[in-house]
Amino acid sequence: LDKQLGEGGFGKVFLATNKYEPSEQFAIKFLNKDSNNYMGNLYKEINVLTSLEHKHVIKFLNFCNTNDDRIALIMEYASGGTLHDYIKMKGKLNENEARRIFIQLLHTMKYIHNKSIIHRDLKPENILFADDKYNEIKIIDFGISTNITNNNSKCVGTLPYIAPEILEGLYREGTSSVDVWAMGCILYEMVTGDAI
Repeated sequence: LDKQLGEGGFGKVFLATNKYEPSEQFAIKFLNKDSNNYMGNLYKEINVLTSLEHKHVIKFLNFCNTNDDRIALIMEYASGGTLHDYIKMKGKLNENEARRIFIQLLHTMKYIHNKSIIHRDLKPENILFADDKYNEIKIIDFGISTNITNNNSKCVGTLPYIAPEILEGLYREGTSSVDVWAMGCILYEMVTGDAI
């Protein structure tokens, strides 16, 4: 393990280098078995990631148990950092750059929704850049995603990106509108530079 890349509600993510092939790097997400809904979130994330094969969705490679009783999800490493950090670094993005990123997000979410999956936690922190050229995005963190047919109105996600129909108790299952709302919030952040 080289360094910690991030931390979420269910575990930590580290950069790892293959000691036999130093040019190969991976992101390893360690999930704590004692966290709430651990097994449900683990299987959900693995099932979702293995069912998605898209250049803008982070690639799931494998998983294993660790000696300290955690599960390690091994995934593709996207070295360009988060969209959140990129917006903070640049301020607002120009229209062409925001459009290029948003079109990638739009096409990827169309693919994900056509697979009957709702992400439910879209935000700039869950969008990575493949590298430091900042051209290609990768969507990550499917831990609270759900199948459209099994979706419910449970209020999950990150508050500033949660659709108003969920907050008002009017959301009905079977719709991807919650992700569409979050995409609008992300576009707003990109073109204004204002964090939500």
